[in-house]
Amino acid sequence: MLVDRKEVMFGGLGAGISMNGQEMFLMHQRAVFIPSRRLLLIADLHLGKPDSLRLSGIATPAGSSESDLKRLSDLLEITGANQLVILGDMLHGPNKGREWTSRWSQLVDRHPSLSIVLVLGNHDRSVHADSLGVRAVPEPLIIDSLRLGHDLKSLRTITGLEQSYVNFGGHVHPVVKIPGIRKRLPSFVLSKSSVLLPAFSEFTGGQLVNRHSGRVFVCCPEGLVELPNVR
Repeated sequence: MLVDRKEVMFGGLGAGISMNGQEMFLMHQRAVFIPSRRLLLIADLHLGKPDSLRLSGIATPAGSSESDLKRLSDLLEITGANQLVILGDMLHGPNKGREWTSRWSQLVDRHPSLSIVLVLGNHDRSVHADSLGVRAVPEPLIIDSLRLGHDLKSLRTITGLEQSYVNFGGHVHPVVKIPGIRKRLPSFVLSKSSVLLPAFSEFTGGQLVNRHSGRVFVCCPEGLVELPNVR
């Protein structure tokens, strides 16, 4: 098996997983932590989405980007990560003059030793990476045995999902519907040598995932729940 279950918790917040020999923790706050590299992975932050919608005349609540950034800053504190890689769609639209930019600057100042890399996604065309203290790179970004992209399907078109790597991506905002719960819940999907991350932003829609396509871990407020794979 390429994916091995490990009954390990990280500070009570994540499920310890081994894939292709790479140890990682899936965290219910919608992130992956890789202790060997002190690396935190998130996808689809979509900063400024409420701003973009309001400019289009759509009434939206304020504060969602700020809430996401607080959760991100707390995760950096909890894990002690010194590397952050955003797997595409850091922004939802242009970052110039947006309300969230001051909160982002506060996060960067709070973690001065943090290296931040953005793997460019389809919403990042207008990103001014230098002004945000971010290094922007095209997919795939390869770090040792890790292969990082925005969309796992796009990675396949580049060179294929080599099984010697652990492949990470986002883009589709995977969610599941649990009977008796009205809200769709963000989820991780593990399949062979790939990890599909949920959207880090709480202000996003989602695509229902096939519960039989791999191991599905649901992000609940109290922790992660792995769904039974009943065929």
